[in-house]
This record gives sequence, structure tokens and C-alpha cells, in this order.
Amino acid sequence: MWAAHPLIAVEGPYELKLPEGRLTYRTFPYDEQEHIWPQFESMDFTREWIARGKDLKVFVSGLAEGWCELHLPEHTLRFTFDLKTTPVVGIWFNNFGFPTDGPPFRCVAVEPCTSISDALDDLPASAYSSIAVGGSASWSLSLEINAATSERRTVPAGV
Repeated sequence: MWAAHPLIAVEGPYELKLPEGRLTYRTFPYDEQEHIWPQFESMDFTREWIARGKDLKVFVSGLAEGWCELHLPEHTLRFTFDLKTTPVVGIWFNNFGFPTDGPPFRCVAVEPCTSISDALDDLPASAYSSIAVGGSASWSLSLEINAATSERRTVPAGV
């Protein structure tokens, strides 16, 4: 099990883009449901924050291409990854819900990963890839950061 874990401070509005297609996700901890991306309850993950004081991680599957973009008012961050080794993208939405033992903060974490869970006991062992004794595995992740164009500087409100 492997996941990148870049936390991106998001002060205000954002827009999260994934490749077109029928994407599904599961929550972590798992709520026993398969959800259709990007809807969660009455909100849209692509531009709306979960409730203040909460955090939620989701694992998106069904990607046709290995990329995800986080558009902020001043910058666009484009993550690219190989779907053969990292077929899932985990996304952690933290709206001042973590940590509980210190000053909470707000971030979005874009986490290309090998599994639809962060816990080894969450799925059967066959759901996780394995590396033979003496073997090796590698993953790649690229991050491109670009200044927002004038039309991208007006990211839809979702604070």
C-alpha cells in the first residue's frame, strides 16, 4: 500500500478537476457505500468545502487518465501519475477538523495511491498488490504549478 501525501493549504475557494468519465469513490473510514463522484450529501466536492471543523478522505476510482488538477485563485497544481501503478486518487478534505490536539488547519491533499483504503485490515489481502521477497516496486508522481490565467483567477466560490 502506497500513497503520496502532499497537503496543499487552501485559504479560500478552489476547483478540483479529474478526468471525465464515470468516477466512483468510497469514504475513509468506509461507510459501506459506493458514491458517484463528485456528489456527497448535498455538496459538490469539486468546489465546495465539507462542514467547518470536519475532515474527510475519499478514494476515487475509475480514472481513464492519471491526472488531477487543483485550481486556486492564483495557481493551478496539476498532478500526473501512472494508472498502472497508482490507479486510485485519494483526496483528503480538511476544513479545520484536524488535528484535534493542536491548532487545526485547512487543506486539500491530492494523493495518488495503490489502494482504495488507508488501512491494511480494511480489504482482503488479495486487494493489495504485493512485492516478492527481494523484489522492488516504484511509483512516479509529477507536479506542475502554473500561475492562474486571468479567466482562472475567478475560481467559483465554495468557501
